[in-house]
Amino acid sequence: MHKLAPPPTAPIRQALASLLAHSDAVQTAHRLHALLLVGLGLSCYEVARLFDESPRTVERWVRHYSEAGLAGLERRHGGGRRSALAAEQIAALAIELRDPPERWGHAQRRWSGKLLQRHLDRRYGVMMGTRQCQRLLRQLRGPVAAPATRPPLRKQARLCDYLA
Repeated sequence: MHKLAPPPTAPIRQALASLLAHSDAVQTAHRLHALLLVGLGLSCYEVARLFDESPRTVERWVRHYSEAGLAGLERRHGGGRRSALAAEQIAALAIELRDPPERWGHAQRRWSGKLLQRHLDRRYGVMMGTRQCQRLLRQLRGPVAAPATRPPLRKQARLCDYLA
């Protein structure tokens, strides 16, 4: 039998990284494979090099598995502040934002960050900053086009125009 030529590793690493980024089950399987190699006698440093991970990460997986079993390897909250709105509230809000604000008792005709801020306070008892509400609006409704009936901008006179 003749020796096989090794395949290029860059596309394989890229495909694995893509799978790991999009699937919790694949991430758990990845971690289990690493643990299996540690269990077979490889060091965390050797496994980390093979799996393109940090040795500290592999050590953490081993510790989590020894403390909590398979549940210890499942994806955890990635850090940062938790959402002020529950998932059900966000789903309901996405439906509410399809309607004009007048339907919900507001005087404005278009949703804005400030209006959403008042709406969330009144309807859900949740206080959020205006910028956070603007981001939430973009996430739930997508980018909103400028109104087609915007008046043309008038050219403002500058001091240099008077001196010329």
